[in-house]
Amino acid sequence: MLEGKQPEAALQSLRRALSLKAGYAEAHNSVGNALRKLGKFDEAINSYNKALAIRPGFDLAAGNLGRTYILAGEHNLGLQWLLRDTGFVRFTAGAGSRLILEAADAAN
Repeated sequence: MLEGKQPEAALQSLRRALSLKAGYAEAHNSVGNALRKLGKFDEAINSYNKALAIRPGFDLAAGNLGRTYILAGEHNLGLQWLLRDTGFVRFTAGAGSRLILEAADAAN
């Protein structure tokens, strides 16, 4: 659903899943993704932080948190979180590079 551009429907399903298993870090990360797509950055940040509280080494959630901070205008904080995502650091082509370069420019 989230990949199919239906963040509202995905959000409802994910919240139902979390009502059954609140400690599911991947679901909190996916809730954050849905909220980010809806432009609800503060709520998305909260969801990513929940995922990271449950699973501190969750690189994907750290990268998503970083991307969301950048979209919310918190460029320095966003870059700090992006650098914790080892998958993002290895990704150096396309939109990922442009995003990090734009964030670095905005932070300066």
